[in-house]
Amino acid sequence: MDFTYEIIPEKSLVKETYAGRIEKQGLMEAFSLITEDPLWKKQMNYIANYSSAQVKLNYKEMDAYANWARKKDKAKYIAIVVSSELEFGMARMFEMLTEPDLYEECKFCYDLKEAEQWIESKSVD
Repeated sequence: MDFTYEIIPEKSLVKETYAGRIEKQGLMEAFSLITEDPLWKKQMNYIANYSSAQVKLNYKEMDAYANWARKKDKAKYIAIVVSSELEFGMARMFEMLTEPDLYEECKFCYDLKEAEQWIESKSVD
């Protein structure tokens, strides 16, 4: 799994980009990297771009990751970018396992620009 992130403190935003095969341990390591960054704070907004990734988690692994993640933080808004119906389904399963414990609102997008616009619109609320 390839993973990069950027924290933009003035926007209270974390932008994550994933590529390749994603498994539970990789997600946990990525989230830990973010939360250990000195620029990170609780209740940030997130754009998680999975459009170049293949999520390879079964229901049990997704549930375990969701239980672990909900103990770490509650985000404000999360936009999840996917490139296929299969990835949309995986993201939807994640949403069902985590709402309302992990974020206030989640949106799925097939385009990064749409995700950025949605997050931006939420920051003016």
